[in-house]
Amino acid sequence: MTAPELLVDERRIAFQVGNRPVPMARFSLAELLRAVEAYDEAVRVPGLPDELAHLNVDPDKVRAFVEALPRLDASSLDLLSGRRLLLSSRGLQLDGWTAVTSARIRAGFRIEAEADAPAPGIAAVRMALVPDTELALRRIEQARSFVAERDAQLAQLPSHAATAQANDAIVLVRAARLSAVYAWSLLAGELSERRPPVAGAAGLREAANEAARGAGVAPSWFTRRLDSTRPGGASGPLPPG
Repeated sequence: MTAPELLVDERRIAFQVGNRPVPMARFSLAELLRAVEAYDEAVRVPGLPDELAHLNVDPDKVRAFVEALPRLDASSLDLLSGRRLLLSSRGLQLDGWTAVTSARIRAGFRIEAEADAPAPGIAAVRMALVPDTELALRRIEQARSFVAERDAQLAQLPSHAATAQANDAIVLVRAARLSAVYAWSLLAGELSERRPPVAGAAGLREAANEAARGAGVAPSWFTRRLDSTRPGGASGPLPPG
């Protein structure tokens, strides 16, 4: 076993991704990454880049996180000991859309306590890394372009297709658009909530809200998939529709 794997065993740290605990008699990073990849495959929306998919967890960020654990200070490790970590929680910033890179994680971080746990039985902790502002802005621009392209695509499609296959295609386009809007909203929200807020972030957040209002009701296929991956089966907040 590697040093990170030994530490996870010694500290009795458990992991969960979405609503799926990852049971292991002895911790294996390779096995954890396989679980992450299986989860990502279950929530992946065709045609949507992983960096705009608000449900996908980045396996390389997870690897960087686990491999950095032996370098944490004692107070950070104490917050993790005997606890279950939800890899898909916003506080850990391991999702594909977050503006925290694997390289930043590998360079080191601290773990801090949060007031509320993301779900019952889950550690109320966050990774104390400030997201990269320029990366966040680039990703927001990528999301805006993606949404504009999907809007143009939807404008050429009927609201109700004549065949089930054509209707499935419309649903997938709408689902990809909605996920990109959500990633855009989360990124802009983080920038606007900083003290002081990043210049222009409030406008970017309002633009995301406007794009969400234009989405209408979330496709039932997408919301069912969302519900199936959240701890406890709850989808959590979606952008206003």
